[in-house]
Amino acid sequence: MPKKRAAKKNREAGEADAAPVPAPAAPQPKAEAKAKPKAKAEAKPKAEPKPEAKPKDKAAEPKKAAAKKSSAAPKAEEEPKKKKSLDLNPSLVLDDGTGDAWECASGLSKKATGRLAKKTQTAAFTKEQEQRQATISAQNQNIPGMSGPLAATMMSKAGAVSAETKAALEKASAAVAQKTTPDGKPAEVKPAEKLETISVRCPDEKVGRVIGPKGANLILIKEKTGVTKIDSENGCFTATGKPEQVAIAEVALRELVEKGYTSLAYENFSDIAVMVHPGVFPDLIGPQGCIIRKMKEALKVEVTIPAVPKGAPPQKKFPVTIAGQKENAEKAKEVIEHIVQYYHHDITHPDTDHIEMQLDPSMYSYIIGTKGSELRHIQNTFKVRVYIPRDHSENWNVVIVGEKKDAERAKASMEKTIAKASEPRGRGAADKADDHWGGEDADEPWMSQYLYKRKT
Repeated sequence: MPKKRAAKKNREAGEADAAPVPAPAAPQPKAEAKAKPKAKAEAKPKAEPKPEAKPKDKAAEPKKAAAKKSSAAPKAEEEPKKKKSLDLNPSLVLDDGTGDAWECASGLSKKATGRLAKKTQTAAFTKEQEQRQATISAQNQNIPGMSGPLAATMMSKAGAVSAETKAALEKASAAVAQKTTPDGKPAEVKPAEKLETISVRCPDEKVGRVIGPKGANLILIKEKTGVTKIDSENGCFTATGKPEQVAIAEVALRELVEKGYTSLAYENFSDIAVMVHPGVFPDLIGPQGCIIRKMKEALKVEVTIPAVPKGAPPQKKFPVTIAGQKENAEKAKEVIEHIVQYYHHDITHPDTDHIEMQLDPSMYSYIIGTKGSELRHIQNTFKVRVYIPRDHSENWNVVIVGEKKDAERAKASMEKTIAKASEPRGRGAADKADDHWGGEDADEPWMSQYLYKRKT
């Protein structure tokens, strides 16, 4: 019995020593919260029927606790790293603000954007040139009188100079600085020339006419007026120069736009207008413009045929403008008037003549024929042109135009046609042809008994 009691006390003492060193579990807050109300149960070692309380297992228990602690520690460290994944569309990208700045839309087309960039670049280049010119001007402002640092530099480079020369240079420099001559008189200061710029708008279809062949018109204006330059861009002509030069250049450019010529191109300039009916315009122009082109080349003038508005009165005439040297313009007027009257001129129609025929208007139908067949036959056979008078004609005779012999043959044929067409036709044609006594007198009363009247 005493031995059993002693063994029992030893077991109880060993359990009491092992109870305060339990294996630490994973640090879970919930487990600690539950452990507090069970403090009394832990204080009663008798309620735990664990056979592991043997002394031989004391060394193994700390190892198992350490293993559990080491295995639980990585899990506790890994849990904060796990983040809840977002189920996003793979085609969408979130902007966290670390990339480049977003581009702002300008609202302009690609062409307009390029034009704006070019304009900005040109403005920057112009500003840079102005700054450079201002710097150069500031450096060279003392050149005319050799004053200031430039005079000293040149004198030092020239080497030793005489005392008189040096004194003269210094005196001239001082005079320029004070705007006076070496004699003490006030120096004349020429003001800077003031330049002006004017612009003249031009329709796109007339730009080539204003510029001229290989820029001949613009070169002419620069030579005659003395302007610095004339630029053309987007249908706008810009001239730069002195005020009086720019004013003359503006008039010349407007004349080219409105009339197609400028008075600067001619000495002793004259501007003449001839009133012509639109029905004669084709005779003045000719096939593919050959007639008017010959007139311009031969007389060195400008001839302008006006446009005929719609609904113009049938008999209204319009001015044909002639511009050039006075003598040539007068000659061109004579050519136009001759063409209006006789449909040709020696300058525009060499080796050509005309013959006139005075006919009664009732005979025109014999010359024209059915649907113009007879007129076409005469023109094709004799190589001539036959002009029948119309309401707007200046010449009221029939005009045959061609070579002299061809015109005469055509005239003979037309006379024969008219004579043949004038012969009487039908029943009694022979009696009508032989009746040369004239008309009968009025019946007298005594003749009534001898007259036979046909019953109708």
